[in-house]
Amino acid sequence: MTIERFRHEYYFLSNMYPIDPPGGINVGNGLTVPTVEHIYKASRFTEMSDKTAVLGAPNGFAAKNIADKLEKGGASIRAEWSKLRLPVMRASVALKFGQNPVLAGKLVETGNEELVEGTRGEKYSFWGVAPIGSRNGLNWLGKILMDTRQILNGQLDTTGLHPERILNDASILAPENIDDTPIHYMARILMLTDK
Repeated sequence: MTIERFRHEYYFLSNMYPIDPPGGINVGNGLTVPTVEHIYKASRFTEMSDKTAVLGAPNGFAAKNIADKLEKGGASIRAEWSKLRLPVMRASVALKFGQNPVLAGKLVETGNEELVEGTRGEKYSFWGVAPIGSRNGLNWLGKILMDTRQILNGQLDTTGLHPERILNDASILAPENIDDTPIHYMARILMLTDK
């Protein structure tokens, strides 16, 4: 069977799923955010004020809207963002499930189901597929979730927490980041500007 949409009972798989305080996702430097969407959208900007605006949003949908407005308004985006977006998403998902045992358990309970982020718009076909039920798209979010599930099940090597098998595009990162923990990696991505 395939889980084709991250809604209803599978909403916890979505980047928009809120992890309520006092939980949340600890991204380092004492900062906790409610969704993966906050982390991912804030990571694309170079200016701290833009990152702060996104990270301060009350929910994932607001974080997305703020980020979209900033980008349309000319906010500075990381020059290497197209290369960083997969490692950032992998680290964000690792933080979400690594820090939240209940969610990790629910991910493991999906068993061997194929996880597919079914979306309605082709512009989201990098992370999922469109239309829902098709195979038109790259489904990177689904692949990252399935890799995370394998890690939680002990089926993938987790040496250094960022093995090349998981960060298959790790060569684009500085060597000191390869064996870094997701929380330290994310703190750097969120707090440093692209110079």
